[in-house]
Parts: sequence; structure tokens; C-alpha cells
Amino acid sequence: MCDLDRRRSPGYPPAPGMNVPRSLSIVVLLSLSGLLLFVSPAFAADDGLDDVKMPRLRDALRESEVLAQAWFRLRAGDVVGARRDLQAFVREEPRDPDALHLYGLAAAASGKRHQAQRVLAKSLRIRPDGWVALHLVNLHLDAARLRAATRVIAKQANVLDDDPELLLARAYLHVAEEDFAAAQAIFEELEERQRSAASAAQLAVVLMASGEAEEAAGALGQAVERAPEDSGLRRRYLEALVRAEDWETLRREASEEDVGVVKAGLQFYYQGVAALNLGERDEGIDAMMKLVEHPQAEAAGLAGAAGLLFEADAWGESEAALRALLRHRPDEATVHHLLAMSLSRLHRESEALAHYRQASTLQKKNADLAFDLMSSLCELDLIEELEDRLRRAQRDFDEDPRFPSLASQCLPAEDG
Repeated sequence: MCDLDRRRSPGYPPAPGMNVPRSLSIVVLLSLSGLLLFVSPAFAADDGLDDVKMPRLRDALRESEVLAQAWFRLRAGDVVGARRDLQAFVREEPRDPDALHLYGLAAAASGKRHQAQRVLAKSLRIRPDGWVALHLVNLHLDAARLRAATRVIAKQANVLDDDPELLLARAYLHVAEEDFAAAQAIFEELEERQRSAASAAQLAVVLMASGEAEEAAGALGQAVERAPEDSGLRRRYLEALVRAEDWETLRREASEEDVGVVKAGLQFYYQGVAALNLGERDEGIDAMMKLVEHPQAEAAGLAGAAGLLFEADAWGESEAALRALLRHRPDEATVHHLLAMSLSRLHRESEALAHYRQASTLQKKNADLAFDLMSSLCELDLIEELEDRLRRAQRDFDEDPRFPSLASQCLPAEDG
């Protein structure tokens, strides 16, 4: 019989949340509170424009019904219609910096990056503005055009001086250059000046990229206090506590009454992570199963729960999580593999074999999956299929010593 402990765990990642990126891609996360503010879904009580964060553009929208309607179309997701309306407006008013600004935003939202760059650059030539500069710098950084972004900042620095949006653009450039110390200094200054959820969240991204997990969690905690209704911030905060390995705080924050803003039952996942790391196995398993049983449970949370339940030797619960996950990811080899391993440990080897086969079919060139499938065939004494697969393995994985060892263990000795 084959030793089940020889089968490799696929190492399913337990954390479903924020994977902090490096270099240019960090700018995307940072700019969520910059470039993307113009699509905020919130509505004000009067004319619907109080939530526009750009003061000059907000005033222009209130003065022009055409621009206001284009704004509302853009915010409603009709980017093509908004861009068409703004293109007609700009033909009539080619030197209106606010119309050009909004036209640039619409072009960027439509995927017309080069057009957006030209229009925003023209708006800046007519009238310097920190928000326009920030949006233009973000477009250049998204295209990895660091020199172009540097030129925009240098030109605007002569006239905008200490403008907070230009400072933010400079910080994004430092991040793209991987000068995290310089970026952190700017974000700390902006945090002191603004004390907003956005400034604290931006500081947290750079702190995380610099390896300062505890400080990043603290900054995200500040962001959550300032915007407790923001489910995205709350989820990032809980994930930051995982990275900081602050299990007591994680258990407390994941159990707060208002943590329900975290969607799809993910608060139960984080409760389970905290409990398991604090040695409270039963509590952790119970929390994970609340996530598994949640009707809107997402694939990322289920994947994390399945991995942690497996590592906790809760194989029946891991099976339940993986079967729920298969509804989202029916063709993912790792899910079938981990489900097969859970079933093997529950002594349901015949049932496990089907999932070992499926995992190996989905990733034919994966030696680990092939080896575990053959180990299952050995366990069930399915010698004919095992012989056939071992012949192929010796061709496909000729330098892997596990397959000759498995053959000597499982195949009958030849006569003579």
C-alpha cells in the first residue's frame, strides 16, 4: 500500500485578500482614491455634485448643464455616450479647460489612453491644475512612461508649488521608481494635512510595500475609522492584520458588529484565521464553516478556508469547502487535487481517485499531480493503469526519482 503522507499538499494560499503588488502596479492601487474618484457612486442630497472631489470641475459642472449631463452619464457607466457629448462640446469650446478635463476622463474611461493624454495635456497648457496633472501622470505611469510623468510634474511644479494633488502625483512617480522612502515621506505629509481615509489607505500601501506590515495595518485601521462603511477598506485592513500576524486584533476587528460591511461572509474567514493561529482549533473550524455555508461565499474565501481546514486536519470540513469551491472553479486542478487529498485522508480512496485523475488531466505536465494520481492507483491496487502511467511518467519526468521508487514499491517483482 502507498504511504498517503508522501502525497504533496498543493500549498493552497490561505489569504484571499490583498496581495500587495510592486513597482508600477502599486500605482493602480494607490490611484483608486485619485484618478477613479470621478466615478464615485454616491449621490448628494441636492444637485448630485457635492461628492465631486475636484473643485474647479465641480464649479464648471454647476455652471453648464451639458457638462453636468456628461458627468452623470460617465458616472452611470455610459462612457461612450459621455465621450461623444464631450467631443461635440469641445468642438464648440476648444479652449475650455474644464471641458477638456472631463473629456480626458471620459476618454481614459473608454480606453482611449492616447486621446486622454492629449486632451489632458491641452487642458494643462491652458490652465495649470493639480487634479488634471494627477490624472495625466497616472495615465503615463499606467503606460510605464516615467519620463513623460516626470516632465508633467516638473512643469506644473513651477506654477502649482505645494498643490496636494501634484504632491500625490510625485508620490506615485516615486512608487513607480521603487523609491518607497521618498513616496512614504510624501504620503505621511499628506496624511498630516488631510486626515482622510484615502490618505491613510495610500500610506498603508507604501508601508506594506516597504515591508512595514504592522505600520501598514495601523494606517488602514485609521482609514477604517474615517470611513467605516467602506467594505473594501475594511477587507484590506483585516488582510493587513493577517500580514502583521496580529491575531488578537484580527479576532476583535473581525467580530465587530459593523464588520458585516465585508461582503460574502468573509468576516467568518478572518475570525477563523485568528482563532486557528491563537490555538483555538474548534472555534476556528466553526468560523470557517460559517463562511462555507454562506449563500454568497466567494471563491477566494472558500479557497482560503479549504486550505486552512486541510492544514488543521479537518478533512471533512475541507471537503465541504472544496465542493462549494468547485461550483466556482470546476476546471481548476488545484481544487480537485486538494479535494482528492481530503478524501484520501477520510479513507475514501475510490472517490478520491476520480479527482486525482481530473487534476492530472487538467495539468498533464505537473509531476506532483501525476505522482499523487499514481499513488492512489497503488493504494487501490489498480496495477494495469499504474503500469501504463508509470511508463509515460518515465518519459515525461525522466529525472524525477519518485516514479522509479513508486514502481519498485507498487509493481509486482518480475520473475527471474
